[in-house]
Amino acid sequence: MHIERGHRIGKDAKLSVSASAVIYGEGGILLIQRTDNGRYCLPGGQVELGESLREAVIREVEEETNFIVSVKYIAGVSSNPDMVICYPDGNKWQTVELDFVCRIDGQLPNVTPGVSNESIKSVWATRENIDKLDVMESELPRILSYLEGETFLG
Repeated sequence: MHIERGHRIGKDAKLSVSASAVIYGEGGILLIQRTDNGRYCLPGGQVELGESLREAVIREVEEETNFIVSVKYIAGVSSNPDMVICYPDGNKWQTVELDFVCRIDGQLPNVTPGVSNESIKSVWATRENIDKLDVMESELPRILSYLEGETFLG
């Protein structure tokens, strides 16, 4: 997976709706390190057909972190028509990202918290350590905004 940029490049892509979790704790925000590219991002992913936004973010967090969460409120919304995410299968996606503040209520039994087949590990990103993490550039502005306690609209 990689990112391509260009003026209104999204017009030649498919549109994808994604839901991600903003989980506060340990003085920062929970990020996962992805297995496919080794980079850090918010836990989350594409909303599946027949699924609500709330269901999508709860499912994605469980799949990527083994944590059970509850959704509290919306943190931000973003979409960039000048950027697309390109996958090895040739598909290009302009994403509409909806981020939700979530609370960890527990974890799945008999698994390692923060690790799954989709994530190498999870970390607490703070203002002090964010520069040391290889964060996906498409997510960095949102994460920095949330670390400042602000909402995001972009």
